[in-house]
Amino acid sequence: MKRLGFFTAVLCGMLLLATGCSMQRTFTYPMEPISVINPNPPKARIAVLPANDLRGTSNNWVTYMLYLVPLAPWGPVNFDRPESAVMFVTIGRFDSKIPEELSKAVAQHMKMAGVAQSVFFDYGGGTDKADYTLEIDLTKSQYHGRVLTYGLSVLGPLPWFVGFPVGTSEVLLTMNLKLKDRTGQTVWSQTVDQQWQVVQGMYYNMGRDMEGLARSLQSGLDETLRRHPMPINANVRQP
Repeated sequence: MKRLGFFTAVLCGMLLLATGCSMQRTFTYPMEPISVINPNPPKARIAVLPANDLRGTSNNWVTYMLYLVPLAPWGPVNFDRPESAVMFVTIGRFDSKIPEELSKAVAQHMKMAGVAQSVFFDYGGGTDKADYTLEIDLTKSQYHGRVLTYGLSVLGPLPWFVGFPVGTSEVLLTMNLKLKDRTGQTVWSQTVDQQWQVVQGMYYNMGRDMEGLARSLQSGLDETLRRHPMPINANVRQP
């Protein structure tokens, strides 16, 4: 009877892992209310262009299965492009067009923060209507995950039931923002370089594997916009 309960617990743990890996998540922004830096935004128009995708292309999930090797403490996964990957720690896929969605989120953040009255995402055809353009180079949106099995191989799920972590998820975001005026002169440039990590268990933080992408962006933009207040006046086209 004890043996049956033992194997039932192991089976439940494996099913939990499989169920989690079938879940999909999408990019949600913002995760928290956006800080307003200017309640009376100036009459300026900013066009945010699609991000230049300069990320790496390696998505390694095969090492995930290392958790089955006896005495191996975890099975790691490392993704340069999470939107093209499968098998995170507690989700199966991250359904997103990261370069485009990050750029749209930047435009949304700048408008809600009060940087200018009009901030809009644009593929390039509407820049002639803007007083400024924001160029973005996306160099990193990496995901690093670990499924923790404590060296127990297929018995690894057992500690999960008493609250031990199932694994950890980490997101690294690096992007360069460059604001230019109508003459093409750089008004300011700033590198957003953020890191976010979460510990996940059966009873906490399940499904939050890629949440750090939005949180890292929001934290980095808050810092950037406070450091670089908008120089509005002569650069703005008069009606």
